[in-house]
Amino acid sequence: SRRRHTRFTSDWSSDVCSSDLLHVLAASLWIGGLLHLAVVIWSLRDVRVDTRVQLLADLVPRFSNIGLITVCTLFITGVYNASLTVGSMEALFSSPYGNSMLIKLGVIIPVLMLAAVNLLVIRPKLKIDFNKRMVLYLRRVVTTEAILGVCVLAAAGNLATIPPVRTFSRQMVL
Repeated sequence: SRRRHTRFTSDWSSDVCSSDLLHVLAASLWIGGLLHLAVVIWSLRDVRVDTRVQLLADLVPRFSNIGLITVCTLFITGVYNASLTVGSMEALFSSPYGNSMLIKLGVIIPVLMLAAVNLLVIRPKLKIDFNKRMVLYLRRVVTTEAILGVCVLAAAGNLATIPPVRTFSRQMVL
């Protein structure tokens, strides 16, 4: 991630690089974890219902904890990185980089909404009454969340090909 922008700017500090690295690591953990969770849920289709329910009742809260930590990390590092690369709300809406970031955010919002459903609806029901119907619901939500997560990665890949706003505006002045 740092390399993608070094061709556009040379004033990267160690805290910027650390923030960028944390952002990439958190995204990898979250989206990679979602993909694995979706595969596990689908692979348990042929397992006895009571066994499947018990396995998922143990697994989902563990993943939820990791997901919560990674999403918080993504939020903090994302806001920090955006403040450095975009710089202003005006630039967010009027530059190619800002528009690409808005597309990424537009995909992230439904992912976060599904994550909230998992955390606030499904996880508490695991403790009370986790049945076959909840497993089906969980499978649908996690699968959709994982697919959208891959779309977020694609949007981030596109974002990495565009010069940051602050550099773009410097190039326009020169």
